Amino acid sequence: TIAELKCTKNTVKYKHGTNNEVWFSNELTLSNKHIFERFPGTELLPVVFTYSQSDGINVEFTLEEYIITPVANSIFQIPKGYKMISSQEYKRISE
Repeated sequence: TIAELKCTKNTVKYKHGTNNEVWFSNELTLSNKHIFERFPGTELLPVVFTYSQSDGINVEFTLEEYIITPVANSIFQIPKGYKMISSQEYKRISE
């Protein structure tokens, strides 16, 4: 168990030949399969994973706690002065 969730260990195999070990929750599913683009098509919540970014930085993620509670719509409003950009534009400016 991870964060009091029953989990399953899986290996994600990518087209370019690399693999990632990922632990998924068997109890929580994703309503949007595209939230975790590193794990395409997954319907389960990834709770432990590591990956390497193209700039050489390694990212490690471990879920420690989760709380299911309603979230106010105001949380999703873009603050004044901020601009929404596409993921392609973000990738272009962050390289």
